[in-house]
Amino acid sequence: LPPVRLVESATGPVVRGEKFTVEFDRERGTLKSFKVGNVELISRGMGPELNLFRAFTDNDVWFSRQFIEAGMGSLSHRNLEMHVMAVANNAVRVSFENDCRGFKGHGYLQRVHYTVLGD
Repeated sequence: LPPVRLVESATGPVVRGEKFTVEFDRERGTLKSFKVGNVELISRGMGPELNLFRAFTDNDVWFSRQFIEAGMGSLSHRNLEMHVMAVANNAVRVSFENDCRGFKGHGYLQRVHYTVLGD
C-alpha cells in the first residue's frame, strides 16, 4: 500500500494519500470530507452521523409515541474524546467517542473508528 501522511488542522486531523484527502471534524466527531483527486465524495460537513429514526410500521404503534416524545428523532452530536494513531506508514486510525442527544436530553454514547489506508 502507498504511504499516507497525517497532519493536524485547526478543525481536526487530515489524512493525505497519493490521490485522496480525508478530513475529520474534532468537534462533531465525524468524517468531514473525503476527496479523491478533485472530486468531493463526501461534502464538507455532510459526513456520517448516528441517526436513530426510521419509518414506523403498524407494529411500532407502542413505540413511536415514546420515541418522538423522548426527542430522539433529531440528535445533536458532540465529540467527547478523539484518538489518532498511525498504525503503519500506510494506515491511520481515527477514533471518536460521541455524545448523541435528542432535544429532551435522552441519548446514546457512540464509539466510531475510521481506518484510512494508503490505497
